Amino acid sequence: MTRRSVLIGDAAALFGLAPSTVRWWESRGVLVPPARDGGKRLYGDADLRRIGAAYLCCVVGRMPLDRAAAVTSGTAEHSAWQRVVCDHLTLLERQIGQLEAAREYLRHLLLCEDDDIAECRLLEGELSAHTPRGRVHDPDLVTAARAARGDGRRREGRAPDHDEIRGGRSARDEDPRGSHARDENLGEGSVRDENPHGSLVRDENLGEGSVRDENPHGSLVRDENLDERPARDENPRGGPHPSRDGTQAPCPDCRGPVPQAPRGRPRTYCSRACRQRAYRRRHRAGRA
Repeated sequence: MTRRSVLIGDAAALFGLAPSTVRWWESRGVLVPPARDGGKRLYGDADLRRIGAAYLCCVVGRMPLDRAAAVTSGTAEHSAWQRVVCDHLTLLERQIGQLEAAREYLRHLLLCEDDDIAECRLLEGELSAHTPRGRVHDPDLVTAARAARGDGRRREGRAPDHDEIRGGRSARDEDPRGSHARDENLGEGSVRDENPHGSLVRDENLGEGSVRDENPHGSLVRDENLDERPARDENPRGGPHPSRDGTQAPCPDCRGPVPQAPRGRPRTYCSRACRQRAYRRRHRAGRA
């Protein structure tokens, strides 16, 4: 080690990073691995400047690692990495537009004077303007919903099943969230993922061991305002699933009766509030 070089811990600390993040960036091509002495990485002035450039692109510029690598590795021509920056700017501008639209709507929502937002006299206009409900120009919501379902089925080339012909609910309606969530605000089964590289920002850019994680417990953030469903056969009390053996099991949280729907999966909790309280207890127990 020379007097003009530092070890990886000092190099990372200069930019408030974990050493594992620097190693992660090197493994993904964002940084060129430095010289070594006795197996230890040695970072000179040029190496530290490159780490700083990677910080600006990955952390400040929020670039995915594959794009950041084209900019910071020093291997791409000027025109090539400039195109990468332009592409990322286009993506950010689209996201900014979506966030600004969200902010404006929420500001507008503060003007509502009704105790129950569902009773707001302006709600129908907002649904038509801001949701897919606007595709169906029918003043009656029930009729519009049936028309929308039929229109979607015609686009998919599927014939309506018996339940839908009768206007009833099919088995597909029992879990409106589908299978795998990509956008937790839209529920499971949605494909509205604004990250085109398919990465969840637990910061893949910063790698394992980083402290830049919005969830300090190391787990994926779930919105507790959403319906957090237990596993299909999950019973927190350890006994048989309610109604699976012909008996009615009480709610594991409040011990009250659990109303069962005439169709679909048996319910474990009597209400969404009880389900959320049980989820929070399991979450706190996992952290402990």
